[in-house]
Amino acid sequence: MIKRPITIMVLDEVADVIQTGHYTRNISAALVENHDELKRLVAEKVKHDPNVRLIGKLPGYDLIVSEVSETTLRVLIEMLGDPRMDELVSDLLRNNLQQIKRAVRQRDHENVPVHSPPDFDDR
Repeated sequence: MIKRPITIMVLDEVADVIQTGHYTRNISAALVENHDELKRLVAEKVKHDPNVRLIGKLPGYDLIVSEVSETTLRVLIEMLGDPRMDELVSDLLRNNLQQIKRAVRQRDHENVPVHSPPDFDDR
């Protein structure tokens, strides 16, 4: 069948293109762009977390949540901007693509049962 060789060629091309990207830097840029909204989101989620009932009443609680959120975002942004993280994600994508190509070559996907649709949580 002609389908499999074409699929493998397309996956080879995709693998080459993926390895030229800087995906973690893109994530870092998106975090910077949405910084204020992310801080509000973290504060909201922490505030509504059932495990925070007692410490939520401590004086300075909002300031602590704000500072911890700010520090976490800053460290995460710095980590995602580091070339080592780009290398990690490139390796991860490359390894996954190799696994997919191997599965296509060996026709592993033909023996997999049909998946049920995902359960969506309306949280």
